[in-house]
Amino acid sequence: MKTSLFVLAFMALYAGTAYGGGLSEEDLVNVQEISLERVTGIEVAYRWEKIVIRQNDADTFVIKEYMNKNDPRYYARLSNAGNTVMVERGRRPFGFFINTFDVRAEVFVPQSYSGAITIKTASGGIEAPGAFICQKINIETASGHIRINRIAAGAVHLQASSGGIRAERVEGNLTVKTTNGSITVGSVEGDAAAESSSGDIRLEQITGSLRAKTASGGIRSGPAGGNAFAEAASGSIDLDTVSGNITAKTTSGSIRCRAGDNAEEISLESSSGGVTLELPRNFSANFSSRTSSGVLSAPFSETLFSQVSAPKTVRGITGGNNPVKNIAIKTTSGSIRVRWTD
Repeated sequence: MKTSLFVLAFMALYAGTAYGGGLSEEDLVNVQEISLERVTGIEVAYRWEKIVIRQNDADTFVIKEYMNKNDPRYYARLSNAGNTVMVERGRRPFGFFINTFDVRAEVFVPQSYSGAITIKTASGGIEAPGAFICQKINIETASGHIRINRIAAGAVHLQASSGGIRAERVEGNLTVKTTNGSITVGSVEGDAAAESSSGDIRLEQITGSLRAKTASGGIRSGPAGGNAFAEAASGSIDLDTVSGNITAKTTSGSIRCRAGDNAEEISLESSSGGVTLELPRNFSANFSSRTSSGVLSAPFSETLFSQVSAPKTVRGITGGNNPVKNIAIKTTSGSIRVRWTD
């Protein structure tokens, strides 16, 4: 009886290995090409396969599939519906055999293409390892990572339900969102909007405005050329030099930000954590702060006052007379510190 079970198990393992191609590396098994004349949209949909996005020197759209089992039934299906090119994955082996079936797809989009691009997977990573230029691109994965090297586009949208997102350089307006995972972005030549339900948000440099929000995690940003809005339900906020207006709010965590010369409206609020604001020495603004449990430290204390009727609120000005800019800082439990940047 034991011998029979052993033989059956060996035969099943052998059959699965032969059918699924074993554990060998993927080989290029399928290349398909289609013209993009009068095409305004490209949609690529896979499930758990890895997708690599590349630029194509030719004027056609090309897809290459690498598999460790060559079967035409598994090849992607390309169709042209109206003005949209559709790419859908082929059939897949069932049951035990899928565990040994490896596949990845590479899509090549010509630089001359001026339409929209949508790349989606249900459970698989999506990468763009080289420089990529397009007009508009939307990349989404339900459960997998997104890795971008350099993309230049009018609008870039990156979204992962469960997985991290990393973009080294984006030339254009960026929208990035993840439900459960971190967001890391290098430079953005444009506006940036980042949102994470659970994960840290890191952006190194933004030429435009910033909008960042996380329910559980910290927010850290390098210099921003426009306005900055940051909100964290549970995590700290750290904003480097912001050239525009600043709004930062956290329920549980500290706030540190540096204002540029052109900032006019600054609003900082922390329910549980300290607040540190760095200002240029010549920054002139109406100042208001309130802390329920904490102290205020500022280099312009001689211009500050508090009313008897509101002892926890301190008002004054940071510089010259008749300022038009405004600063409002509030903490429930934490100290407030204001200091000069030079």
